[in-house]
Amino acid sequence: MRRIHARLAAPAAALALLLAAGCTSGATQGQAGSQSSAGAEKEQLTLAFETDPYGWDPSNQPGFQNWQAEAVWDQLVLCDANGKLQPNLADTFEMTDQNKTFKAHIREGVKFSDGTPVDSAAVAASFDFASKNGGSVADYRGIKIATPDAQNVSITWPESQQVMANKVCSPRIAPAAWLKAKKFDVPVGSGPYVLDTAATTTGSTYTFTKNEDHFAAENYPYKKLVVKVFASPAAAVAALRTGQVDAGLVNLTDV
Repeated sequence: MRRIHARLAAPAAALALLLAAGCTSGATQGQAGSQSSAGAEKEQLTLAFETDPYGWDPSNQPGFQNWQAEAVWDQLVLCDANGKLQPNLADTFEMTDQNKTFKAHIREGVKFSDGTPVDSAAVAASFDFASKNGGSVADYRGIKIATPDAQNVSITWPESQQVMANKVCSPRIAPAAWLKAKKFDVPVGSGPYVLDTAATTTGSTYTFTKNEDHFAAENYPYKKLVVKVFASPAAAVAALRTGQVDAGLVNLTDV
């Protein structure tokens, strides 16, 4: 059935939620470790997006309804619907030093779409990038990052953090060299999907193919993800009603 989601909130794993639920009833919050009720792999999920994304700068991504960013990038950890931290690139983690320091161990064997390893250097570069770029610079001001080895990273704030969870689950993790170059025409990430540039038209349609090597690939049953941009909420609703897209987030007033 067509799924029309009312715009009420933006859960951290919104893409996983839609992908795991597909167009069936009884959807549950998607996150690493959850299982898809759909079971067998499906061919394609097409989603409606009301505004064109801001490009592929990971520090300049909308915090709501950004299926594209959630497709191509992983985060160090995820914040679930209740704000509780869940594993993602980090398989284990802890807050220490009276909530000043966040320590994480990075999954082994994970690679970015350019073939480079996801390691502590990439995590450090991503958090450093967030401390100097985008609208959340203040959240990372004064942080110190230690990388004792390739799989372990420690991020320390100058003072105790009351809302550390939101800060450690926000940065998108990307290769250090790619961030340094700042050539954000094509995204490089370790996420569950990879941008298909040949089937993508900027401002209109974004096509992604499944990353079969993703550590949580079983949570993403669709071989292909397509995000279509619509000029207005009314156009998005019309596309949902006529079956041009499978799902989307729209205002109740527009419905």
